[in-house]
Amino acid sequence: MKNNLVPILLASFLLLAQTAQAQLKVSDLRVEHMHNPSVVDVDTPRFSWINTPKKATLKGQRQIAYQIVVASSKEKLKKGDFDIWDSGKQESAESVLVDYAGPSLQSTKDYYWQVRTWNQDDKVSSWSEVGYWGMGLRNEEWTAHWISAPEDGDGAPMLRKTFSPKGGVKQAKVFVCGLGFFELYVNGQRIGDDYLVPNLSTYSKLDNLEQGQIGIDGYFRDYRVLYLAYDVTSQLKEGKNTLGVLLGNGWYHPDRVFASTYGKACLRLQTLLTYEDGTTEMVCSDGTWKTQPSAIEYSGIYHGELYNANREVENWSCPESTEIGWKSVEVVEGPSGQMTAQTSPSDKITEVLKPLNLKKTADKTYEVDFGKEVAGWIHFSGIEGKKGDTLQVDYVSESEQGNQRYVFRGEGKEEYRPHFTWFAFSKAVIRGIENLTAENLTAEEVNTDVPVTSEFETSNPLFNRIVEIWERSQLDNMHCCIASDCPHRERLAYTGDGETVCEMVMLNFDAAAFYQKWIRDMRDTQNKETGYEPNSAPWAPHCGGGVGFGAAMSLMPWWFYVQYGDKRMLSDSYLNMKEEVRWLM
Repeated sequence: MKNNLVPILLASFLLLAQTAQAQLKVSDLRVEHMHNPSVVDVDTPRFSWINTPKKATLKGQRQIAYQIVVASSKEKLKKGDFDIWDSGKQESAESVLVDYAGPSLQSTKDYYWQVRTWNQDDKVSSWSEVGYWGMGLRNEEWTAHWISAPEDGDGAPMLRKTFSPKGGVKQAKVFVCGLGFFELYVNGQRIGDDYLVPNLSTYSKLDNLEQGQIGIDGYFRDYRVLYLAYDVTSQLKEGKNTLGVLLGNGWYHPDRVFASTYGKACLRLQTLLTYEDGTTEMVCSDGTWKTQPSAIEYSGIYHGELYNANREVENWSCPESTEIGWKSVEVVEGPSGQMTAQTSPSDKITEVLKPLNLKKTADKTYEVDFGKEVAGWIHFSGIEGKKGDTLQVDYVSESEQGNQRYVFRGEGKEEYRPHFTWFAFSKAVIRGIENLTAENLTAEEVNTDVPVTSEFETSNPLFNRIVEIWERSQLDNMHCCIASDCPHRERLAYTGDGETVCEMVMLNFDAAAFYQKWIRDMRDTQNKETGYEPNSAPWAPHCGGGVGFGAAMSLMPWWFYVQYGDKRMLSDSYLNMKEEVRWLM
């Protein structure tokens, strides 16, 4: 026994000594350009990481080898039980988009990974922090129905389902798509920090596109609907549980002719319950769900939102709430696009601004200035008003955009922010409230989550200011994982605008996952017979532009490859690039 321990202890000592001398630190782990994506549906995900010197004073450090390990749980990974895949030491300098090369990955499963690297002196780094990704459902594995409220109105319906797990739930994961936008609730708690999801896509085939203001044939290559995944294990409890979804019209049922109408708001959801004994159960959207109108009486991309607090249903997404007055949902056809994991960034609240100036100009009227342009909304908290009084926010803009309205409940302090729209503003006029202070309101910047990754500073204040304004303008135009022409009037994904600035955006923002999705939108909307690339992707019937707009289909994949070294982007886009050039000729 003693003799056997000696070589083991010696080997452990040597490994610790070697690690202590390591000169590289591994960080910024990504799967398919994303940090810890909750859902991925590619068969062979790709791994990326960044090596930095362990000490800032070290120079000339470089990677000569790596080792990737994958396990089915974080506990197994930390114990050294790499039960899914161990790449072994690979002599390679690659640290970007390294292919997974283990056994086939299983749908709905979670995977955990780490990586370590060797420097030019063959000294190994410490293991990185644990990374994570979740596998999604294949298109054919979706068994849930599309469901909708019977009414076809402009509001935002609530949908709910109460269920009772059999006990001993190890994990509960919700795969969900609510069109146009959705918010998911479990037992009264809003899940996640995403807004305006899912990201925009070409949901379904549309007829008579040639009759639009800008007519096209509409023979698109593909159609898809994006879904998200949320782990809700910690939100479940013993006995009855309730899933709740609030649906907004979004891009699926827009309130202006700028965008295409696909149908009324609808939901498709599958909740996978995995029990401690290894068995599973699905809770799916079907005809047994119930629905009721919410307090959102009007919800539109372009015309804003009306919220009537007097129509709130207390605890509507909790099991203790009664279903008296709730109606059965309708099972509907829904969109025809293939269900595709949203492996792209969502919109989030990325900045919160306090008022620079707030002044009362008349009875129950205020003007507020936040000092800089944002795309988002004003969040009110601690406000008071008489029952039935209407708070109205008119955002100051050079072009028409909707407004934000809130009808008071009249029972003490109240709070409100919009759910399914946004506004572009630096100033606003607020009417319908007697007493308002700067502590009652903030401006929340909402945009696709693409952090700034560069710094620019010169001795010329004007140059610095120009770059600052450009950055903010770009972020204001990034919603639902497309870049629009303007954040207030049209809000459409013009390909011409996109190709003009894409190189600059890639150099200044963490935008790889953003463009991976948007360029796929362009591939999807290409005419499969002629190679014509429309003036916007996804297509909208009012997007004019010259023949050069479609050149985005050839230019943007190339710039993506140059910036991110992603060869798969070129191989996936090669036919589309070639066909677009053929159409131009």
